[in-house]
This record gives sequence, C-alpha cells and structure tokens, in this order.
Amino acid sequence: MIEVRYPRGYLHWDRSGKIANDLLLRFPGIEVDEGSPAEVTLSHKDEQVTFVYGVQLARVVLIPKSAQSDKLGDYANEFINIVLRNLEVKTLTRVAQRVIYHILTESKAEAEERLEKFAKRHHAGANVLSSSGDERLSAKKLRELMLRFEDEKTGINITLKAGESVFNITGPNSDELRPHIPPPKYFLVFSADIYTKQPLAAAELIVSELIRSNDKLVSTRLLPLFTD
Repeated sequence: MIEVRYPRGYLHWDRSGKIANDLLLRFPGIEVDEGSPAEVTLSHKDEQVTFVYGVQLARVVLIPKSAQSDKLGDYANEFINIVLRNLEVKTLTRVAQRVIYHILTESKAEAEERLEKFAKRHHAGANVLSSSGDERLSAKKLRELMLRFEDEKTGINITLKAGESVFNITGPNSDELRPHIPPPKYFLVFSADIYTKQPLAAAELIVSELIRSNDKLVSTRLLPLFTD
C-alpha cells in the first residue's frame, strides 16, 4: 500500500469523474465501486488492486499473488500522477508506504514464540508485566509488538504479531467439500510503515523509485533483523 496526502483539494468535487475516466482508460478491467463527495473507490478484482482518491488523499492497495508479481509500483506511479495532475496538487503533506511480509511457521505457537524471543533478545517489552507482582498481569503473554522510529524527516512504524489463515466453507455439500480445502497456515506478520514528516513538492515525487527504494530497505535491512 502507498498513500499520499495533500492540503484539501476541493477540485475533487469537480474532477472526480475525469480522474475515473482517465483511470478506466489507463487500466482496462478496473471498475468504480463507490463514489461520494469525500472519495472515490475503484478496483480490479483479478489483479487484487484498489484505488482510492478524495479531497485529502490518494491511496493504492495491492495484494500480490507472489513476491515476484508485485505490481504496486506500476499501478501507483500512473494512478498517483493522474490524481495529482487533475487536482493540481503542488505540495504533499505526507507520503507513506506499508510493506507486509508473512513469515511462515509450523504453528501459531511457534509464531508467538518467535515474537517473544525477539522481544526478549532486544529488551523490547517482553518482561514488562512479569515484574509487576500482580498475577493478573504477569500471567499475560506478549502477542503484538509495535515500534516507532523517527528523525526530523521520516519515520518507520514496525508491527510484529502472530497470524493464521484458516479456510472454512458452509452451505450445501460443505461436508463433502471440507476435506479438500487447504490446511491452515500459520505465520509471523511483519509490517513496516515508512512515512515522511515534512512537506514535499509533488513534482519531486517519483512513486516507482520510492517504492523500489522502500522495498529494498525493508527486505535487505529491516526484515533480517526480525527473522534471524
């Protein structure tokens, strides 16, 4: 996911249809899901990509089918440029990208154990409640870790938690189909939000380059810190 925010762009009320037409021409297969004075949502079901634009922000969310088929940069670069051009945005108040990885484990317990080991190794709050002397607190286990790092220009929010994907079906013939559904998957969810803290000239933003740089930062610098 990547999102840009800007000062209130009331041209959205006049040009939201023009933006939608430009996007429909540029990306065959997308459809308008919802439109309102606040924002418009379009999506491409097969590509699992969603576009949102409105008075104060534009956002692209994409769920890649594999790490090798991540087309976020391709979609976001065109989409954000179309929105900013039509709304005549000159300054961006915030640019943010979220990158999510699922680190597969054999069980949910293993994912929770890896989370707790990381927190203990780096003194990141795993033992905070155990020293309280109150059984109502000391009996609780760490289930989610949230860290924020900032300087004057940019910031990074990192979240680490256990997750699972369990498939289920109901309805007619569900008993016959249930043995054929995929087994549950368990994983450690690593999420990194990278964002700017200072205004940025819209003309200076090269979306595809930003995404490429952030993806490399996460995969080669941040992710190994949490998976070693």
